[in-house]
Amino acid sequence: MEGQAATNRQTKVRLLLRPQIKIKKMEKNEIKKLLYRENPVAKLIMIRKGLAYYDTKTNDIIVNFEIPVSDMGDADFLNEMESKLLIRWIV
Repeated sequence: MEGQAATNRQTKVRLLLRPQIKIKKMEKNEIKKLLYRENPVAKLIMIRKGLAYYDTKTNDIIVNFEIPVSDMGDADFLNEMESKLLIRWIV
């Protein structure tokens, strides 16, 4: 019984020491302003089921874009693009 109590205390200590992950929720307008200000490069991840997926990272924030292929028309969508050009499709 004493060994089990020590194990429980050790588990609790480990749980307390586990680093906490902070998730910052931002409004779309805040994200748009950040993208215009920082202008990071967005990279094409994949095209699947009629959607092109791009993402970019700025200030430890990952921004995802989903662009319907039907919206592309005759425009050039490159492997890497300025993220401010994709703001319309922020997820």
